[in-house]
Amino acid sequence: MTRYSRYIPTDFAERTSDYTRSNDRFGGMDSYFAHDDDGKAIAMANIATYRPTDSTVMRTYDPNTATETAIADGQRAHDTNLEDHPSWHEGLTRPALSGEQLVMFGHNHTPARSGVHELYARDTLSGKTAAMTLMGMADMASTVTTGRPLKPSSSLSAHSMALVDKLHQSGAISDEDMPDPSSMNDDNGITFHYANRQLDGHPYNNQLKSQDLTSRIPLARARIREAMGRGPKAQARPEQLKFEGFE
Repeated sequence: MTRYSRYIPTDFAERTSDYTRSNDRFGGMDSYFAHDDDGKAIAMANIATYRPTDSTVMRTYDPNTATETAIADGQRAHDTNLEDHPSWHEGLTRPALSGEQLVMFGHNHTPARSGVHELYARDTLSGKTAAMTLMGMADMASTVTTGRPLKPSSSLSAHSMALVDKLHQSGAISDEDMPDPSSMNDDNGITFHYANRQLDGHPYNNQLKSQDLTSRIPLARARIREAMGRGPKAQARPEQLKFEGFE
C-alpha cells in the first residue's frame, strides 16, 4: 500500500499539520511524499505558501523626466486592474475620471496563496496516480490555510502543460490562476528520467518528522476526480485512473 506523508523540516517542527499557517514571514514550503512498500519514493510535491502582502505607495514616478510627484497632489484614483495594466511607477494609481473618488496614496493587497513549486512522479501507473493524489491533498491544505485553491506552477513539462490545460478547461483552474500563456508554450525540459533522479535522492524514511496523510486518500482522490470532470468513484471506469504523467 502506498504511504502518503508530509515531511516537517526541523525549522518548522511546531507545524505538526499542513493545516497550520507557517510563522515564517515569507510563508513556507511543504514537502509531500508517496512511498511504496519498500520505502521508495514514487512521487513528490513541494508546495510553496506565500503570506499575504500589502503595498502602499505615496508618490508616482515619471521615467521620462526622472521626477516624483505626490499622489495626494494629483487627481488620481486607485488602479484595480494591475495585472493587465501594471502601474507601479504610477504609484498603483491612474488618472481619475470625472466624479471618481480620489485617493491620497496607492495600495495593493496580495492575498495568501499556495502554489506548486515542484512535482515529480515515476513513469508508472502507481507513481502518476500518487502524484495526483498528492495534488489533491495539497489542494485541500491550500483551501484550509489560504481560502483559495492550489495554484499551478508557471514552469511546466510537456506532461504538466497538458494536464494543467485540461484542468483549466474543466473549470478546476481559473483564468486568473493560469500560468502566463508564453510559459505554457515553453517546455521546462523535465523528463521522467530527471524525476527518477530527484526521487532517488529523497527517500526521507527516517530523516525528518512526518505527518501521516493516509486518512486523506479518499477525499484527495475524490477532489481530483471532481477537478478532472469525472463522476464519483462508483461511476468511474478503471482506465480513468490512467492520468497523464505530471512530474
